[in-house]
Amino acid sequence: MVLKGLRALPAGERYRLWAQVGDRSVFCGEFGVNPGGTIVAQFPVPVESYTAPIAKLFLTEESTPRTAAPAGPTVMEST
Repeated sequence: MVLKGLRALPAGERYRLWAQVGDRSVFCGEFGVNPGGTIVAQFPVPVESYTAPIAKLFLTEESTPRTAAPAGPTVMEST
């Protein structure tokens, strides 16, 4: 995954990638941003969590520690 143009987050915050699967959000990964606003990361796909087709992927800004569901604002999402 490569994302560009993201702002650096304050200490204690991270970007988190989620998959919308049925009526729930599945955590896929957590990322920081380099000074140029770029994320380049590989992440494991939690296939056992995909009990339905993936409706979309979305990225949120979150505080640490991680919660079971997204709590922060959505920064971007797939169509």
